[in-house]
Formats: sequence, structure tokens, C-alpha cells
Amino acid sequence: MVRLFVILGLLLSLVSCSKANKHKIAVPEGWKSFEGNEYAINYPETWELNTSGQTGANLLLFSQPDSEEDQFKENISLLIHDLEGLNMDLNKYVEALETQVSVIVTNGVVLESKRINSDTGDYQSITSTGKQGIFSLKYKQYCFVNNKKAYILTFTSEQSQFENYKSIGKEIMDSFTIGQSLNNLF
Repeated sequence: MVRLFVILGLLLSLVSCSKANKHKIAVPEGWKSFEGNEYAINYPETWELNTSGQTGANLLLFSQPDSEEDQFKENISLLIHDLEGLNMDLNKYVEALETQVSVIVTNGVVLESKRINSDTGDYQSITSTGKQGIFSLKYKQYCFVNNKKAYILTFTSEQSQFENYKSIGKEIMDSFTIGQSLNNLF
């Protein structure tokens, strides 16, 4: 009987440890990690994190201005859409997302859209351009569909600054993980 309680205790501690660490990802030196309920992402400690939801985004990361004259902060945003009851897979969601580029963004144009196969599942990588107010912007989006939810991770930069921020934007976006794809044990 005592042996049964010891085994149950060990199992419970293993379960709680695996659930607590479900989003653990390697964090480079000089970076921070944010772990939400469903996802995790790494970002440079010089970037500002906002999870208030005030803009409708689940997460926003802002770069520091390049100078006092810099009016636009390059950023990464995460939107999570509930697809319950909508019968949408990744293909259908990407089709709708690509259509919205020209509707939501002035002079919006999709430059590239390609499927990426990764160890944690497939996602769509979309690159587009357009204008918002006075800014000519370039966007890089990763679109995931997982457990009846769409995750849209978007890097936004001024077109003139895109090449300067492309590498750091990619590194941040490539650190993004979704909990369900990380730990299917329980």
C-alpha cells in the first residue's frame, strides 16, 4: 500500500513538472522568454513586451527606436483566433488571410506565400507590403492552425528598414512554439 502511494506521488510530480515546463525553450544570452497559456516566445531584452490586449493582439513586442527621429517601432504581434465551429484548416485560413491583405492594408500586396514543414507541424509563411497612414510597411507572417485555433505571428517593419531587422525578426519568430505541439503526453 505504501509502495502504491510512493508510485502515485512520483507520477503526480512528473505530471506537474512536465506541465510546468511544457513551453521551455532555449533562451539566448541577452534575451527573455515569455510563456503564455498556449505558447512561448523568446525576444531580445531591449524589446518591449505588451500583453495587455488593448490593441486586440494577444502579444506585442516593440523594438527600440533607431533615433529620436524614428517614428515607427518595428514590432511582432500575435493574434489568436478561435476557429471552433468554422470548419477551417490551414489551407482555408491562409486563403482568407491572403485575401484580407488587400482589404485591410492600403495598396496591400502578397509578395510570397509558402508552406513550411517543421518538426512541430506545418505553417504558412506570408510576406506582404502595404501602407498604413504615412508608413510604407513590409510584413512577414507565420500562420499556424492548431487545436481549432489560428495563430498569426506577424513581424512588421518599415520597408526601408526591413533588411536591417529581418534577421532579428526571424530569430524571434522562429522561437515561437505552441504548447500542444510541444507536449502531447497528457
